[in-house]
Amino acid sequence: MAKAIPLIIIAFPSAFYSQINLSANRLRFIPDEVLRLEHLQSLNLAFNRISALTPANFPPGSLQQLVHLSIRSNNLTKLDSPQLFVNLNQLQSMDLSNNRIEEVAEHVFGNDGGHDAETISTTFSS
Repeated sequence: MAKAIPLIIIAFPSAFYSQINLSANRLRFIPDEVLRLEHLQSLNLAFNRISALTPANFPPGSLQQLVHLSIRSNNLTKLDSPQLFVNLNQLQSMDLSNNRIEEVAEHVFGNDGGHDAETISTTFSS
């Protein structure tokens, strides 16, 4: 049985959170509560069971201050939604390592095929 998202995330205004570590919680998706954290700069979703990412995970207007994102060691096999990460404008580092990603859609980081992120770790296991 998956663990519930800690009530503390819901109970306090988003101004209090700049970092959230939800690693190793057996999550299968990114919780909607996280998308409402306006000042979030670092999100760790490593070692969960996330198997798919869609544009709904990163809608316009959410996670506008996000600088660091870790989705390492989940169950991702593809990033098949064009412009999936395009709304993460402040992103400097992203860790997608230790997933089994075999397919990456064209323009997943934006129309120009690139992103301003300084580091995108994409070491994939087979």
